[in-house]
Amino acid sequence: MTHYASITTNITKALTVTAGYSGLECSFAGGCNLQLNAEGLSTVLNSDPSANYITVCEEKCDFVRNLSDSSKAICKMPKMSTIYSNENFKIETPKDDLRFKKTFGNLDDVSMVFDNKLL
Repeated sequence: MTHYASITTNITKALTVTAGYSGLECSFAGGCNLQLNAEGLSTVLNSDPSANYITVCEEKCDFVRNLSDSSKAICKMPKMSTIYSNENFKIETPKDDLRFKKTFGNLDDVSMVFDNKLL
């Protein structure tokens, strides 16, 4: 006797992070490994990296597949662009990529944006 199912369904298991680094210190240049212990997290990150990823301070933390396994996910910390890190370590440099007189219309509006501060 053969049985067939006429519907499909998705089975979802909620991820629970059981541990991670506490007090991790890294430089503004990033590059340190962040480890999150969560069963199945590395599978989720690996399956669709464009939709599933870890962020640190709103910056994407690059998933390190060869150091991760079924119980832990490891990602490489991103560079942190702040006024301090840009001035002292040149993490990012300010760019004037706006088209003058086409974006804001008059000189009063432009002066609010071009204040020589990246952030």
